[in-house]
Amino acid sequence: MSSIIPNVPERCEIAGCIYDTEHPELLGRDMLEVYCPTTDTLVCVGWHPEEDTNGQYVVVAYRQCERITEPFRTRSIARAIEETQRLAKMFQELFAVVANGNESLDSPHEP
Repeated sequence: MSSIIPNVPERCEIAGCIYDTEHPELLGRDMLEVYCPTTDTLVCVGWHPEEDTNGQYVVVAYRQCERITEPFRTRSIARAIEETQRLAKMFQELFAVVANGNESLDSPHEP
């Protein structure tokens, strides 16, 4: 089983990694967390249902313990990595402009 750490903006903090699906029965619910301090957002990646060969990667963002994006589901590790990187960039870099302008960060918009 190989592990991959997504390429995220410099100021983001990463805990864990994303594992491949060669042996999905070994994959867990909580694989990776990317914290984006600019917007106090956490991007989480896991395998759901845990240890299920029919499961999927799930990528979702949270702020203050509330889900702020719809779960992104895929069986492709490449797509899970792409979505993780997209969300981290969006919440760390693109919303930094909004945060600096003191506008609301309550509802993320696609770039």
